[in-house]
Amino acid sequence: MVKEVGLGVTSKEKEVWVSIDFMLKLSEEMDRHF
Repeated sequence: MVKEVGLGVTSKEKEVWVSIDFMLKLSEEMDRHF
């Protein structure tokens, strides 16, 4: 998901995308467990 964004973004924007990706994965895990 993050890889497509990899080109032409600042490291700050990349951090944002990584944390968004992380939160999405986390919420999927939560949905699975509860």
